[in-house]
Amino acid sequence: MIKLSYNKLKKEIDFINNTIHEINSIEIIKNRIENELSLVIDPNVVKAIFNGEKEIFSLRNEEMVSFLDLLYKNTKDQRFNPSNYKITAQEVNIRNAQQKMYNPEFKEKFLEEHAVNGKSYSDETKRVVRSLFSKIGKLERYNEQDIYEFNRHSFEAVLEELGATTIRSLQSSISSIEQYINFAIEKKKIDKAKGNVASKYNKKEDISRFLNKEAEENMIFTKGDIDALAQYAENAQDGVILPLIFDGISHKNRFLELRNIRIQDCDFNEMVINIPQLTDEETGEIFPPRQVPISNTTKRMVQRAMDFDEKYVSTKADAKTSRKYKIAESSYILRGLRNNYQIKWENVSQRILRIADINDYPYLNATNIAYSGQIHFANKLMVEEGLTIDESCSRIIKRFNIGENESAHYYLKARIEKANRFLNK
Repeated sequence: MIKLSYNKLKKEIDFINNTIHEINSIEIIKNRIENELSLVIDPNVVKAIFNGEKEIFSLRNEEMVSFLDLLYKNTKDQRFNPSNYKITAQEVNIRNAQQKMYNPEFKEKFLEEHAVNGKSYSDETKRVVRSLFSKIGKLERYNEQDIYEFNRHSFEAVLEELGATTIRSLQSSISSIEQYINFAIEKKKIDKAKGNVASKYNKKEDISRFLNKEAEENMIFTKGDIDALAQYAENAQDGVILPLIFDGISHKNRFLELRNIRIQDCDFNEMVINIPQLTDEETGEIFPPRQVPISNTTKRMVQRAMDFDEKYVSTKADAKTSRKYKIAESSYILRGLRNNYQIKWENVSQRILRIADINDYPYLNATNIAYSGQIHFANKLMVEEGLTIDESCSRIIKRFNIGENESAHYYLKARIEKANRFLNK
């Protein structure tokens, strides 16, 4: 059954109401359509809609599908085609996030109206901030207050709840919350004199105590860890993602590089993947071609992932039943099921999460896999080629397509030094 987006339908409400009015004006057509609809919808509800006593939005999802489908068959007008109003995966994610939010209407208003340097939030930024709002929703409900009303004690509880593993990620979350509270002040939700509690937490030394120390130690994966998780993954299509990211394929921009690698981009003689010039579908930003070295494990996993005879195994939560699906055949290394010749970015995250859940690795995610690869190859450069840590960082920045600037160099160096302290305990 198609799940419908009522927000999309509302944009066509005038047209739908006019059509109902036209049907009502011709008695023979009205009776025929009412009789057909009464076979799948309560006849009293059908009459109430055509008499103007009920709105169509009172219909349940399955009733609305039947209603639209019947009008579509009778009018042949594409505006009644239920498929036009199907909820996308992005809309499902938005809805799920909103259900966890506190005061979601105002937070969505912020996401729609707020601008940074004159630019509205991109869809990706909205997704990240919605995720942040979802995390803090539990504490907002506990306090029965929106975060813009929190005092310092309550706000510090939020910082601990976030479980951030790096200063940068924590600073990013605080910045988003600070912008949200400023928006609330502008909209007179709180008195300006009360001030913005998030503004008091902008120094590294003040927020480092809120980092999740346990997560810091558990977020580092060795090459052996990644190789084992990849090779023993239930599906090669899942497993291949891990070594590709670990070796240096970027997971940024909704896995743009990862989703666009084709088998012809893989040079197994030179042991490199040639990333072609790519364009971000959302922003239009163009990324120049580049080359990423790969390991033998990655080569083997890519070859396994390109086996068109392999079926995708989906195991149910009870681990007792499973189903096998045909994987689409195309030149892309990462593909969807059936006719989805190129994987969607949301499915990449889901596949990593699947491996994390099966193996009980809660900190396994694209960011931590990439960080682990950066640490591994930096140490390898220092040991095998005798490079200094600064020289290694420069090479790693290029390999992992990290922005070449002083800040990126500083954070990468700090990450390597901190990881080595943990690894050498």
